[in-house]
This record gives sequence, C-alpha cells and structure tokens, in this order.
Amino acid sequence: MDLCSTGIATPTEAYETCTDYLVARAEQWGDELLAARLDEDLNRLSGEIEQDLRQRHRGRIDDCLAKESLEGRLRECAEVARMRAGL
Repeated sequence: MDLCSTGIATPTEAYETCTDYLVARAEQWGDELLAARLDEDLNRLSGEIEQDLRQRHRGRIDDCLAKESLEGRLRECAEVARMRAGL
C-alpha cells in the first residue's frame, strides 16, 4: 500500500498480498468465520502496521498517517481482494 505517495498508486502488489492473506484465513477459519472475524482482524492488523511504521520512521510518518487512514487503505485492499478471491 502506498500512503501519501506523490505518484499514482499501483496497488497490484498490495491486492495480491491481501488476497493471499484472506485465502489463508478462509482456509484456517472457514468462510463463515472469516466474515465474522474479518473486521476485528483488519482493525488489529492496521494497528500493528501503524505501530511498525511509527517505529521504523520515527517522526517522519506522523503527518502522513494524520492525513490518510491506514485502516481505510487496508480495508479497501481487503474488499478488492475478497472480490478477486470470491470470498
């Protein structure tokens, strides 16, 4: 996922990664449980990713995260991935 990019985002890699993640979760949990737990899982994941970004890029990422929702971008990728995977 490109956050606060100056260029046009090409989310293909992010969609592919998210698709792989969702397919693995569907195999682990089953389709019904995936639907029930996906919201909670995406919330947890976005928090972990944000924490990691803040640690790796101390002070340099704060403005970007304030302007653009990491969780929103992650959910967008997950929705496209779900449609592509037929989940």
